[in-house]
Amino acid sequence: MNSPQDPIEDRFIDALLHEQARSNRESELQGIAAAIDAAPALTAPARRSPWRRHLAVAAACVAIGGIGFAILKSARRPEPLAMDRQSLRATDSSGALLERIRDQEDRVEDRRKVLATLARSERSGSSEDAIKRGLDSQDIADARRDLVQDEIALADLQARLSELEPAARRLRRPSEPVSSMASVIVAQEKTQDWKDSPFTMRSQSDSWNAERYGALVDPSWENPADTPLSTFSIDVDTASYSNIRRMIREGRTIPADAVRIEECINAFDYHDVPPAGDEAFAVRTALTTCPWNERHALVKIGIKGREIPRDQRPASNLVFLIDVSGSMQDSNKLPLVKECLKLLLHQLDERDSVSFVVYAGSEGVVLPPTKMTETGRVRALDSLEKLEAGGSTNGGAGIMRAYQMAMDNFVDGGVNRVILATDGDFNVGITGQQSLVDLVKERAARKIYLSVLGFGTGNLNDSMLEAIGKDGNGNHFYIDGIREGRKVFLRNLSGTLVTIAKDVKIQVEFNPAKVGSYRLIGYANRVLKNEDFNNDKVDAGDIGAGHTVTAFYEITPAGADGPVSRGVDPLKYQSDRRTETPAAEVAGSNEWLTLKLRHKRPDGDTSVKQESVVTGDPVRWQDADSNIRFATAVALFGMKLRGMSEVADITWNRVREIAGSAGDEDRAEFLELVRTLGGTER
Repeated sequence: MNSPQDPIEDRFIDALLHEQARSNRESELQGIAAAIDAAPALTAPARRSPWRRHLAVAAACVAIGGIGFAILKSARRPEPLAMDRQSLRATDSSGALLERIRDQEDRVEDRRKVLATLARSERSGSSEDAIKRGLDSQDIADARRDLVQDEIALADLQARLSELEPAARRLRRPSEPVSSMASVIVAQEKTQDWKDSPFTMRSQSDSWNAERYGALVDPSWENPADTPLSTFSIDVDTASYSNIRRMIREGRTIPADAVRIEECINAFDYHDVPPAGDEAFAVRTALTTCPWNERHALVKIGIKGREIPRDQRPASNLVFLIDVSGSMQDSNKLPLVKECLKLLLHQLDERDSVSFVVYAGSEGVVLPPTKMTETGRVRALDSLEKLEAGGSTNGGAGIMRAYQMAMDNFVDGGVNRVILATDGDFNVGITGQQSLVDLVKERAARKIYLSVLGFGTGNLNDSMLEAIGKDGNGNHFYIDGIREGRKVFLRNLSGTLVTIAKDVKIQVEFNPAKVGSYRLIGYANRVLKNEDFNNDKVDAGDIGAGHTVTAFYEITPAGADGPVSRGVDPLKYQSDRRTETPAAEVAGSNEWLTLKLRHKRPDGDTSVKQESVVTGDPVRWQDADSNIRFATAVALFGMKLRGMSEVADITWNRVREIAGSAGDEDRAEFLELVRTLGGTER
């Protein structure tokens, strides 16, 4: 799926790329001007001798011609650029791109000066310059052509500036003129309203793409008479959604296995009410009709974690494990990692200890455990600024060193966490996914948790990062720009770092008198065996402070009863063959299902269970709460990207209709992504 193309943007990017060759070509143009200015001095002494005069002119022409040939060759066959379009766009929030934008006006002015110099030479009427004028005519034509192209690019910039002028007026000080595109970008970067990129990425070929995604098999439709129980582990990760957002902006085809529907749903705030008192979380359910099949119903399950004010969060022992291998050189990798970690460092205080471990061909400690006092923060920022990418990727060795440092600096009753920032391109050392999973699970059992931050494009190993994050009692995020970094480290700081409940499992028993069939939407790699629900040795997902978990079941009208699963809780809506207890009374009630949850305290090993039931008639989706409607639209968004046949005929415009109006910046962005996917849909 390709994004609509913006011709102004394309010419603008072409101009910026052309700018990268300016330093080489500019010196050659200046050489031509210098040679032209020096030509009269070369020929003056030779006037006494015609042959000397012609020899001097010929020498000057050879010199000028050599320089002219070099610049023409450079113009027609430019050397490989240091940055491709993708990398250039990814630097839109960095100083490098801002500098290129500022230089665009200077470049046009330089072109005009050089062309004027060449034109003065062409107008000179001396016979000595006849040969030179012939040699320079192509140079002048090329210079004029380049000037026209640069002026077009400048006009495009001015057009872009006019589009952003209302925003610029709001953001700049009254006495501050907006003289270039760069000033608008600088102003917008100072606000939370700034999007990661003002541009939609140009469509590119996917043939080079080496990104890896784990195979997903969506939960199937089940008959509650045969399979009355559905059990899964919760998931609060959001990596899939931000990764999809990046691919849509780039105009890339989205692999179905890159779409984890639950991570799309959980990327948004549905304004759920937190629990009262010291409860770990509050559970709420809703029953509505299904907008893509009005004969079906949807059950929404919402879990809201207890919120912890920042000033009340526990002390932390954070070990940042930073990939500095060669694959991290791109601007949307290590440079973005550094910018994101700077955001976090400024939110920490003297309660917190920070360490930096890096890995490439080998691993090493860049910053030993350091308290985040003002002095310690300066030291950490200085260490971060010095990091550079290069070498192969010994991720396994880095993880082992990071865990050892976390153990050596363990804080009782505090947050002990390794935060891995990488593109996941492991190629040296412990590379097997299962070996890494076993390592992080063993450390999680020692109460050292792992958060995984994925960066970059092209070789992203999403499968690896998702697996080790899931089994490391941590979070998995994909950061596609500084705005997502702010969301992870500023808005959701406590949720990112502080776990309030671990091994959270959900089990639903469906009443066959009300439900003919059901399916879980998403959570494809989170499904558990039914007997795992009561087994405290089975690992499951964790909830951070303030986190929200949302899940949907799609259900059809009532069906028949049938055989019953064994090794689980006694069934409520069917006769249990272990006890032959009749269940006709509850089966004939207005209960659709019973929802059971288990979780452990962060420092506990024994789970507790709580139950709730869903009753009543489904509410028309059109009349449902706006938060429920939006969550439903996001679920449909994921189902369409997964290519589910049941929603193949649903248009993207319909998805936007279900979502309703944008209530905040995140929702507005979602609607824009859906609009991009819809293309020319009406």
